[in-house]
Amino acid sequence: MSNSLYDDGSYNAFRVPFYRTRKFFIGVTLSVMLLIAIVAVVVSGNKGSEFAALGNSSTPRVPEIEVSESTLQENEAELGAALIQLYDRLDIPWNGLYEDATPQGRALQAVAGTKLYASLDRVRSVQRYALGVFYYSTFAVAHPYLEAEDTRPWGSSDFWMSSTPECEWEGITCDDSGRVAAIDLSSNYLSGTLPLELALLDKLVGLNLANNYIFGEGASNDVWSYLPNLQDLMMDDNFVIATTGLPSQMKSLESIQKLSVSYNLLQGVLDGEIIGNMQRLSHLEVESNYISGELPVELGTLPDLVYFYIRRNSLSFNLNKLIVPNRFPKIFALWLDSNPITGTIPSEIGTLTTLTSFSLTNATLTGKIPSEMGNLAKMKRCWLYDNALTGTIPQALSSWVDLQVLEVSGNNFVGDMPQGVCDAITASDYQFKTLSADCTRIACEGCCTECENS
Repeated sequence: MSNSLYDDGSYNAFRVPFYRTRKFFIGVTLSVMLLIAIVAVVVSGNKGSEFAALGNSSTPRVPEIEVSESTLQENEAELGAALIQLYDRLDIPWNGLYEDATPQGRALQAVAGTKLYASLDRVRSVQRYALGVFYYSTFAVAHPYLEAEDTRPWGSSDFWMSSTPECEWEGITCDDSGRVAAIDLSSNYLSGTLPLELALLDKLVGLNLANNYIFGEGASNDVWSYLPNLQDLMMDDNFVIATTGLPSQMKSLESIQKLSVSYNLLQGVLDGEIIGNMQRLSHLEVESNYISGELPVELGTLPDLVYFYIRRNSLSFNLNKLIVPNRFPKIFALWLDSNPITGTIPSEIGTLTTLTSFSLTNATLTGKIPSEMGNLAKMKRCWLYDNALTGTIPQALSSWVDLQVLEVSGNNFVGDMPQGVCDAITASDYQFKTLSADCTRIACEGCCTECENS
């Protein structure tokens, strides 16, 4: 199931009028050709060598030293002193700062060794340094789960470590003052571990590193302790490891609103203390990990939680203990599929009046669908297939007038599909609208879009 659940795919199309006179067309064409020629000459004459150096490389880009040895030493001493003050203020070790082979040493020289350094203010020089450490820490760097020969260079690293303003570097978004606000390098073959120097980017609120090879276990997860302003974190499909559900260091992410860490190596029971510190959390995605046990009480009391996806884990608890009054006050989507969850669907589910998308398939639920689910007037998509549910499909579900998907096959239901449910599905203009049931037991002829066991 994709993010289309909450993306409406709308867009604003517009058309710009044009003139069809031959004179206008010829004039515009000649002007464009002249402009292209001028740009080509300027680029090839003045920046040809620089653009050639900016292409993707199999090794990290190391800028040439553009200043004298004495100037380099002065610049490194000046920037190093400022960095040490920041390191000490953040309580971060800086012992690798002056070592040439470390990401810190390489980044320091890359910033201090350019003519550009003289024109940078302190904020800009520190910012370029922090990004440099990040670059050298994740560019073709092996880790315990990745053989050295299997490491790959970044897929795209346009302008990184060049004289181009860092706000124009691949994947970087800055705020109006030129401070780095977000880094998006998803699906870019990053490896190694994330450096603590990300903490030097004190305006960083968004970090999307999904679908890479980044390693985090034990102290390698310490970076999360130093990013209290981070709001959006996407780390799906990496090598993040923890035995407390989420890494314990993530309890410092007090400003986090969206956290997505699916397809990692997370295991153990979700620690309620970690979750309890994330009071602004609205989107939590931890699918396809190894999380076990029950969900912490703190999760259900988060005031702004809207999306919660935890399919394909090892959760084993009674659903009646999870869904109780006064929990999940703003929940929109709750997906719990493919976990050994037991119990019945409690009548208290009717109190989750904001619930619009509910999925609990391939579990061991028993009992009936409570009529109280009819109170979920906003329900659009509901998946309950492959359980051991019994009884009839309640007539109360006819209140789901905006229903787009209902899948209840693989259970032991009998009787008729409520006409209101059929009417809602028929009226829906959703491209993937679905109504599925075991039509040998549920009278669904001419109504269901998919019939199982028929």
